[in-house]
Amino acid sequence: MGGQSIPSIVVSPLLADRCFGLSVQFDWQPGQQGVLYALGDCFTGMLAFVEDAALHFVWQRWMRPVELAPIALQPGSQTFTLNYDALGARQGQGRFTLNDQLVLDKVSLSPTPVRLPSGGLDVGINRRQPISQRIAGRQGFPYTGTVHLVRLDPGQQAPGHPWFRMRPPCKPRCERLQKPPIDQFDQSDQFNTKFATRSPITIAMALVLVDAMVGITEASATRRPCIP
Repeated sequence: MGGQSIPSIVVSPLLADRCFGLSVQFDWQPGQQGVLYALGDCFTGMLAFVEDAALHFVWQRWMRPVELAPIALQPGSQTFTLNYDALGARQGQGRFTLNDQLVLDKVSLSPTPVRLPSGGLDVGINRRQPISQRIAGRQGFPYTGTVHLVRLDPGQQAPGHPWFRMRPPCKPRCERLQKPPIDQFDQSDQFNTKFATRSPITIAMALVLVDAMVGITEASATRRPCIP
């Protein structure tokens, strides 16, 4: 029921104080309901679900959630999209569309998320802690229709964000996995040697994180520009 959960440590860098696009493609017929996607937890998260023939969205920020008014659905294929703009100084706003038709624009969604404490990304169900009290006690509220796709496209980092400027340049992948000679050790090489002795699964997970936090940052600037 639903796809495999994606850990928050993988998802967080894709939306951490940055622009992003989040979309879901699903089918809906009268009587179908449930969670389309659940991202994060009750402290920081996003939740889209169908109930009473309408689409509901919650931007969860602990005690101050932002909830959109219910969006009426018509039977058939649906595409619901949030285009999020990180404006700087932890301020952000969202543009919502359903089937390419504007629903709401410039919705204040601040502060920008920096990380997802837990929960990760679930599709078609909210497996872990309920993101919103609106679906609490419903065993994850699984969607009774079909969710075809959930897509998260990272964009440009928010203006003035220091995260990636503070991080030292990452060594090429082949250098990280190659054990250096003893006489070439320095403090960073000690980490690289330990890294190289990890299991293949540990190495693969670490490389996924490096790609998400470094490679995507360099490539994503051309995907979606931020509002100046």
